Order: sequence, then C-alpha cells, then structure tokens
Amino acid sequence: MADSEGGEMSRHAFQIAYDGGTASAHSMDVETLAPALLGFGRLIRASNAVLNQNRATVKVLVTSDFAHKCFHVNFEVLQSLLQQVKTLLQDDNIQTATKLSQTLGIVGSARTAVATLFGFLKWKKGRKLQSVKRISDIASTGSVVLVIQVEGDGNSIQVPESVLRLAENEQILRARRVIHE
Repeated sequence: MADSEGGEMSRHAFQIAYDGGTASAHSMDVETLAPALLGFGRLIRASNAVLNQNRATVKVLVTSDFAHKCFHVNFEVLQSLLQQVKTLLQDDNIQTATKLSQTLGIVGSARTAVATLFGFLKWKKGRKLQSVKRISDIASTGSVVLVIQVEGDGNSIQVPESVLRLAENEQILRARRVIHE
C-alpha cells in the first residue's frame, strides 16, 4: 500500500481492554481513559522514532466497539515508510508497524513475551543494570542479542538490543507510566 508521498504503508491493528478500576465493569472515568490512550500514542510514536529514526513515521488511530458493554479499544498503527530514504541507504532494517508492536510487547506469544519492552521492564522491576554483554547477531533477522544482568539476584536475561534502547529512553518510560496508572 502506498501513501500520498509515494512511500510504502505498513499497518497493524491490535486491541487492548481497560477494566476501568470501578465497581461497575461498564463505566470508566474519562480522566483515567484519556491519558492512557494518549500515553499509548506517545509510546508508539517515541518507540518508532528511537528504532527507525527519520526512516518511517507513524500515526496511531483509535476505533472503538462499545457494543459489548466494555472498553475494548482497537488501535491501528499506520506507518509511512519513506521509500526514497530506504532506497538511498539500502536499509531494509526498518521495523514495520507489526514488528514495532511485537518489540513493545503489545502483540506476540507468551514464548517471546520477556524479550519485549513490557516483558523486560516487568522482569527488571526497577533494578539497576549490572552488566550488558553483546552475545550474538541473529543471522536470520540481523538483530543484536544482549545478555543483561541486574543488581540483586544475579539473574540474567537475553533481549534484542532494540528492547534495551527503548527501555533506556525517558520519553518512552514516561508514556508507559501514563498507560499503567
């Protein structure tokens, strides 16, 4: 699919559900929902900027289905891949809208959940990094894998380098905090 500027378009749709935090499962304070929706948009745009720099832009759209009497919010990420820059740099390593959603941990399988931004931050639990070692490049994807150890329990985790880059970005961390409040 092409956008109006001649670049390619990548799309990915996903759904989240908010419980509302109230006794009634069918109502939610707008002052809780609105910041969470805005935070999701900031999180996705900032993550795209960190991972793709100026090679791709994203728009986060919301469609909602309130027919089921709960707050299922459907998001669609539209990503414009700047074909001219991609061709000039011979860079096929742009994270598409789907890959960006997987790296964040919005979509994916339980098997790969810990190797996502959300999974890594949950595992890290605010602890400081003790060591970060580059162990390999994944030949099939061209990704760099890191082994990260945190202070305290001596456990380590393997994550893609892109996850650590996101986890160290203050703009992304602020957006995530808004979502989880």
